[in-house]
Amino acid sequence: MSRFLYPLSLIYSVLYKADRKFSILKKLSKPAISVGNLAWGGTGKTTVAIELLNLLVKNNLKPAVLTRGYRRRGRSSVILKNGAVGISASDSGDEPLLIAGNVPKACVIVGADRYNNALKHEREINPDIYVLDDGFQHWNIQRDLDIVCINAANPFGNGMLMPAGILRERPAALKRAGFVIITNSAIWFQMQRLKN
Repeated sequence: MSRFLYPLSLIYSVLYKADRKFSILKKLSKPAISVGNLAWGGTGKTTVAIELLNLLVKNNLKPAVLTRGYRRRGRSSVILKNGAVGISASDSGDEPLLIAGNVPKACVIVGADRYNNALKHEREINPDIYVLDDGFQHWNIQRDLDIVCINAANPFGNGMLMPAGILRERPAALKRAGFVIITNSAIWFQMQRLKN
């Protein structure tokens, strides 16, 4: 199947490079950390984002999460506060709701235009730091740190870009990362067990 989809992967690569080349990098008023991956799904990114947010809260910082909110209903931005009580997944998306429920002291801003959503809601929430969920391939916001999650069980799939493979970009992109976290490994499971 990969052979048949390979031409589409070439088109994806061209569009991806064009998106990066023509995107204008903008800086937020507060530091920004992205949590992302190279592969499409299954890397434990949301778990890592939750752990990072809990660490920031423990250090008396007020984080705001900027996330797209895949598969949600509606286009206007939504803010999840105080655990997002009363908000449905259809309004916010599954992952933003999961993050908000696990880190009630973090504000989660859901919407496609992450930069303008941050500007729009900054006075209201007054964050100390921004966390970009699924932000490694988001070219519009300058980050102070990129954290990338790699699934030890299937790090790069067949080595091909989507849709012929699972990669959003080539492994060489890891040069941009400040931290690489290997998930689904024996060490990862031991850390989760110790936490619980």
